[in-house]
Amino acid sequence: MIIDVICYYILMIILAVIFDLVGLGIDFNNTLMVYAFGLPVHFLYHSSLETVFGKTVGKMITKTRVVDEGGDKINFSEAAVRSLCRFIPFEAFTFLGSGLGLHDRLSKTRVING
Repeated sequence: MIIDVICYYILMIILAVIFDLVGLGIDFNNTLMVYAFGLPVHFLYHSSLETVFGKTVGKMITKTRVVDEGGDKINFSEAAVRSLCRFIPFEAFTFLGSGLGLHDRLSKTRVING
C-alpha cells in the first residue's frame, strides 16, 4: 500500500505539471479541486493497472497479484469495485480480524503471491 501511495503521488505531480503546462492549473490550496482531481486519478491508477496487469506497481514489487475468487484475472468491473471501496472511510482497518479487506470481500477478489 505504501508503494502505491508513493506512485499515486508521483502520478499526481506529473499530471499536475502537465495540466499546468496546458493552462489547466490545479489550485492545491482549494480542497474541492484537489479532491476533484485526485479521486479520479486514484480510481484510474488502481482500476486500470489491476485490469490490464492484475497488479499495481506495489504488487509488482511485492510479487503479488489480484485474482477473482476462481483464481482468474479480474475484469474492469471487479477492479472498479475494489477501487471504489478504497474510498470508504477506515476501509484499511477492515483487514483486522479476517485478514481480508472490505475491497476484496465486496469485489469477490483476492491478492495472491505470483
